[in-house]
Parts: sequence; structure tokens; C-alpha cells
Amino acid sequence: MKVNQHKIASGDDHQRGLIKNIFGRRSKKATVSRPARTEGTSSSQPATQSQPSPPIPTHAASSPQFHPSKDPTHKIRDIIQSRYDVFYISWKKVPKEVRDIWFTEFEKDFCWLPQHNDKIRKNFEKRSSTRMRDMFTNIRKSGQRPLWIGEGVWAELSSAWGSLDYTKRRDQNRHNRASDVGGLGSFLHTGGSVPHTEHRKSLVLGKEPTPVELHSHTHKRQEDQ
Repeated sequence: MKVNQHKIASGDDHQRGLIKNIFGRRSKKATVSRPARTEGTSSSQPATQSQPSPPIPTHAASSPQFHPSKDPTHKIRDIIQSRYDVFYISWKKVPKEVRDIWFTEFEKDFCWLPQHNDKIRKNFEKRSSTRMRDMFTNIRKSGQRPLWIGEGVWAELSSAWGSLDYTKRRDQNRHNRASDVGGLGSFLHTGGSVPHTEHRKSLVLGKEPTPVELHSHTHKRQEDQ
């Protein structure tokens, strides 16, 4: 399933009409523009070739990413930079009503089939969280206030980043992401903020747990353990 930004890459006039109806309030963007005709040209041989529109992000059922990802992630970056006028230490601290507004901005540039709404929104949340974290990491490393952050908000960010509590949480999260036993990855689920090394010590199996056993223990749901 491939959906394109502003237009559908393939399909006849009838199909385009259906898409236009489906995306009612975005019908202008769903309409395919026709190349201008000039003297001495025919409809089959336009004077100029129109450039194809960038493909819209689609979300495959088994994929955690937009495809392709460049345009959507760039749009998310632009939204954060243009709308970040209140202090939020992380994406989780951005109120839902604000995230709804930002998602509306995202919708202005992209469209998709209605059945993909939930997946697109979920992926938008995930990518926005990662994008904001990476942007803040780069800013902290540079130590310079970017133009898109106001002086008042910058003062609050700097104060929060310098607090002991924030530093401890950041270091713990960094350590957890770096935890990797037997090449099984760094994601900690039911283990919370406890590294794999501590789970290895506390996991009672009557013997040293194998990487597979340790991975299974830390990734099961609590009620299944």
C-alpha cells in the first residue's frame, strides 16, 4: 500500500475522484495538477514535465517507521522548532492538547487512508519524542541557544538540565539503553529502570541464566511472570 503526498502516484480519474471524496477537507491537496498547455503542444506532449510530489509517509502493518521517513521527520522537526514557545523538558511533558495541535500541522502536509489514522498518530508520537530528545541532546552538547528557543524558555531549560535530579535520570536512562546481554538488545520492559546485570543477580533459576532466559524474564508482562 503506497499513498503519495498531495496526489496518488497511480490510478485513473475515477480513482482520483474516490480519493478526493475520502480526504474531503484536504481535497485540494488530493487533486492532481495538470501541466499547462502552450501553443504548439498537445495534451499527450506537454511543454514541460511536472516534478513528482514527494511520497507521503505510510505505515506498514509490521513496521515502526514512516516509509519513506525523510520528509515526515523533517516536518516533525520544523513543527517543534516553530511551535516550541513554552518550556517542555521532554515530549512526555507536552500536553495532549498541544500535541493534537502539532499533529494537525503534520496533517496539512500529508494524507493517508482513514484506516491508518491510529497507526500514523502512534508513529507520529514516537518519532516526535525521539526527534525532540535528539534535538535537545545536540543543543546541550553545543551549549548555545538556538534561535527557535526564546530566552525565557532557554533559561528554564538550562536550569532543568543542570539539576541533579535530571542528571541522575538522564544517566540512568543512558545506562539502560546501553545495557546489552548476549547481543539481545538494550530494551528494558518489565525490568523498569534496573539494568540486565542486576536482573541477572536476582533471577533465581538454580544456575547462571543464559542470555535467552534473561531476555525472556525481562521482557515478559508482569502477570505472566
